Order: sequence, then C-alpha cells, then structure tokens
Amino acid sequence: MELKIKAVSQELEQLEQDGFLLYHFVKLFLFEEMPNLMKEAREETEKLFQEWLDS
Repeated sequence: MELKIKAVSQELEQLEQDGFLLYHFVKLFLFEEMPNLMKEAREETEKLFQEWLDS
C-alpha cells in the first residue's frame, strides 16, 4: 500500500512538472512567438497586396 502511495505521489509530481512546462511553453508561444508570426504574416500580406495593386 505504501509503495502504491509513493508511486501515485511521484506520478502526480511528474504531471505537475509537465503541466508547469506546458504552461510556460504556451505562454511563451502566445506572448512572444504569436505576435512575431502575426507581424510577419501582415507584412507578407501587405507586400502581396502592393504587388497586386502595382500590376
């Protein structure tokens, strides 16, 4: 019984660490990568639109 409790406790700790890492990954992506990707997409769209207007 005690071994089971230890195993479950370790599993919960691992899940907590995984969740913590996932949270930070998502936060990093949403607040740092996403704005950069949106800026690049906007610049590319503006460039293509300008090329279309010029043609």
